[in-house]
Amino acid sequence: MPGVPSYRGCEACRRQKKKCDQARPACSRCARLKIPCIGCGQQRFKFKDETKALRAANAPPSDFAAAAAAASSPAPGIHGSPPPSRPLSNQTTRTSGAIVSVLQISDPRYDLFAFGPFIKDIPSRLGTHAALDASADALASAFSCVHTRCITPESLAKYARALRSVQNSLQSPATAYSEQTLCAIYFIMLCQGWIANDDNPFPGHGPAMAHLLNVIVSNNWHNAFNSAILITISVSVV
Repeated sequence: MPGVPSYRGCEACRRQKKKCDQARPACSRCARLKIPCIGCGQQRFKFKDETKALRAANAPPSDFAAAAAAASSPAPGIHGSPPPSRPLSNQTTRTSGAIVSVLQISDPRYDLFAFGPFIKDIPSRLGTHAALDASADALASAFSCVHTRCITPESLAKYARALRSVQNSLQSPATAYSEQTLCAIYFIMLCQGWIANDDNPFPGHGPAMAHLLNVIVSNNWHNAFNSAILITISVSVV
């Protein structure tokens, strides 16, 4: 923002935007109006904003600018996608959110931590094992039935889907004896206790977990998550 020479007349003429003859000791206008003549002949500077000029000087050549503008603008007939009206989500994020919501319940009567301290780590482990995802979704849905004391068709449907997913996992050698499958069976067992009744009994899952425990115990799980699963499920089987 450099300064350039500007008006040299007195202050009174400058304020009134009158031409000053710069006479000394007082200009003719100030002498005629009998007012003080101040600043006559004093050089002043007017500051101009040259930001735009500097930007224009440093801008790329016109051909590069045109190419950049063409690249940033959509092609003819193609319109840019509008921003999503709400955050994107999928089944994994919805299940994680449901489990987190259940874990945030502070009423000790509905404290999910009583069924295993490892449950707090489940949301971060979803998305890599279909049986665990399905059983966690069924767990969150069935847990709501504990509050309302009403079994919903949605909870039953999610329970059935979790059962099918666990069956598929048990049929695969790669996932049959994994901690995720064992955890999924445990969640199904919890769901069964919440949504089963005398009119609609479900088969027990204790023998299946006992069989998996006999095989998995030889895997020497040492991390805290796996150890918590083994301890919790061993107690429930016994």
